[in-house]
Parts: sequence; C-alpha cells; structure tokens
Amino acid sequence: MKSRSFKLSLSITDLPLNVSVESMFRLASDLKLDGVEIYPGLKTFPHISLLLKFIKKYKIPVLTIHYPIWITQIVISFNSAFKLARELDSSIVIHPLSENLNSHKQAKFFKTISALAQKNKINIFLENLPKRSTLPIYKYFSKTDSSLNNLRQLNTYAKKYNFGLVFDTAHYQCDSPYLDIDFLNVFKDIKNIHLSDFTLSKQHLNLGEGVLNFKGLLNFLIKNRYQGIVTLEYSPRLFEKSKSYQEAVKTGIGVIRFFSKHALRTSVT
Repeated sequence: MKSRSFKLSLSITDLPLNVSVESMFRLASDLKLDGVEIYPGLKTFPHISLLLKFIKKYKIPVLTIHYPIWITQIVISFNSAFKLARELDSSIVIHPLSENLNSHKQAKFFKTISALAQKNKINIFLENLPKRSTLPIYKYFSKTDSSLNNLRQLNTYAKKYNFGLVFDTAHYQCDSPYLDIDFLNVFKDIKNIHLSDFTLSKQHLNLGEGVLNFKGLLNFLIKNRYQGIVTLEYSPRLFEKSKSYQEAVKTGIGVIRFFSKHALRTSVT
C-alpha cells in the first residue's frame, strides 16, 4: 500500500520547444503517473482532438489545464479553455491578473471566471505568483503586485469566488514552506502543488538544484494526509536535449516517490 495520499502529475507545456507533447504523455505513462497538467499552446492544437488522442493512446488523464499567460492566450480563448476542461473532465488552474487583489479589474476578472466555472461545472484553482517571472522573454513583462504571492490574501479571494488554491513552491520562494505560518493557514484549501526547486534568481529548477527543502515538504504532506495533486513543473526552458529533460523528470518523480514512501519512517528536516 502506498504511503502517499496525493495524486502525482507532470506539467506539459510548449517548452522546451524541441520536446514533443506526445513524448511527455508517453513518459507519464511509463512512469505510471496519476495524470498530467496541460498548458495549452501551439503544440497541443487542435486541443480537444489531439489531447483526446494522447489520453486514449497512453491511458493518462489530464487532471488540470493551466490557462495560458497573456502572451499565449491568442492560442486558446477562455471559452475554448472551459470547453476543453469540460471535454477532458479537468480542473482549470488560473493566474490572477497582475493587479492588486483589491482592484476593480481583478474583481471583474474573478467574477468572469467564476461565472464560466459555474456554467461549465468546472473547478478553478488560483495560483500564487512571484513578483517577477523567470520565464524566457516573459520575465521582461511579468512584474506583478506583491499581494499575488500573499497566501492568506489570495485564499480570501479564492474562498469568495469558490476557487481552490495552487501553491507554487518556486513562486513562493520559501525554503521550508511547511514551517511558514501563512502556508499552514491555507494548507487545507490547497488543491494542487506545483513542485520545483528555486534560488533567489531562478525558478522551476530540478529538485535538488536550489534551496527548497523538498524532503521536509513531502514529509509534511504525508504526515498531514494531503489529498490534492502534486505537479512536477520543469517547463520554462527554451531548448534542452530531449533525453536530458526526460531524465530530469524521471529523477524528480523518483525523488518524490522515494521520500513519500519513507516519510513516516525517517525524520526529514
């Protein structure tokens, strides 16, 4: 019997540009993951037919759909994203606007998303954002309000609009989040954890390449019977050799499984 209670997923995006979406579905199947998170882009177009083909071929469900940042929203509209989620029986992960959480624009955006979610019977997960992304090119346009990385404030609005929370470890930039009072305060409302390592200047690194105490975090998740999704997110690289990228994913999934399995037997700090 596995000791972990959460589902294990892999983020699949247009990046790296030279790594195919199908190869990532194949890898997720080989690793016997519970599902994947899809970031709709040019590689997944036409979204419904292509993804249904991969789901059927590799027997891997799409657990979540990450609605694209504004640069890539020309590829898929809000209505199309909700249609895709309905077809795939998936939840949707959204980034808030870059505005302050108390702004009129933010309220209008949340109301629009909430109405679409109710109409389509789709669960929405709201993700915390860093002050600035480290994504190639996008990082020059990505400055956001500090309230978007304040877990308590974000959770207040998530509850208001009936959204769940996505906790992104690299965005939060806390080496031991399970000791952080704000994380502990919102933990019961977290539905998806985007797991990757980080430094002060880089996000979404392979586990072990940064300062995140992922062993302690996994130990906390197991002890507290976290029942959401843990999504390995190694996507923001423009180019990387397919073999080395897949090996990094395999290693990351192996690390998660190993420390999840041994969490209750070993003191991890």
